[in-house]
Amino acid sequence: MYTFGTQQISILGHNLLALTLVATLFAWSSTTALHAEGGIPVKREILALYDGGREGGASATRIHRFAEMPLNHLGFMLHYHDVRTPLPDPADIDRYRGILTWFAGPVLDVDAYLAWIGQVAGKGPRFVLLGDVGIAITSRNLPFINRLFGALGLRHTGEYVMATRGTRVVHKDAELIEFECQLDPVLAEYPIIEVVGAHVRLGLALETPPHEGRLPTSVLTVNEKGAYAAFNYEFCHQRAPTHRGKWLLDPFTFFQLAFGAQRFPVPDTTTVSGRRLFFCQLHSERWSNFS
Repeated sequence: MYTFGTQQISILGHNLLALTLVATLFAWSSTTALHAEGGIPVKREILALYDGGREGGASATRIHRFAEMPLNHLGFMLHYHDVRTPLPDPADIDRYRGILTWFAGPVLDVDAYLAWIGQVAGKGPRFVLLGDVGIAITSRNLPFINRLFGALGLRHTGEYVMATRGTRVVHKDAELIEFECQLDPVLAEYPIIEVVGAHVRLGLALETPPHEGRLPTSVLTVNEKGAYAAFNYEFCHQRAPTHRGKWLLDPFTFFQLAFGAQRFPVPDTTTVSGRRLFFCQLHSERWSNFS
């Protein structure tokens, strides 16, 4: 019969005692933190609107391929909804922490979408617009668009600068932009967006060329109601067939500010209800050796 030596049993006993004490301390600290915070529930769901007619299923969207990982890292869960189907009841929209869009062009049923926007804009969840706003910029649609932009502290003039040579970068927030790629020396076309609200953080502000009157425009902004990044100023897009690209804005900082996740308990697969886990595997090849 083989037995462990007295010294080995003593070491094993001390290790088990230490692990028990560590586990107890973590459990106590987690419980204390929960009581200190008052057990306030946190809204984690983001309503991700997409146009299945342009992008296919949810798994083919740019939101899923590029934005979901940073959002998951911050502790958010995405609920995808195809705008070709009836939009969520505005009365139930408050369950979401925010609404995210990254359209590839105007949606098919613009009138239904505009009506829905008019009911939910600025009333509950934060609104984050990436790239195309999903609505054709016309004199008829502009008042509805600015109902949404107004909540973000912005006003869309309806004007675009196509010939951008001579555009000047007025302000560039290093924490928000040029994350995986750089601004092109000759900038892409951009809309003329005015800042009309207070407490708007500028990620990228431009001045139009002399032939456009040297007007100020902001193509990347964040405020307490959401955020906006104009097409080609959110992402360095690549053409088919790869459809790959790199983030121009920093998605981690951008989404954190846009959805207000500064003090946010993030779910972690290596914990149980916030309590840390200890993993240990004991393996022995024969009785005379121990681990």
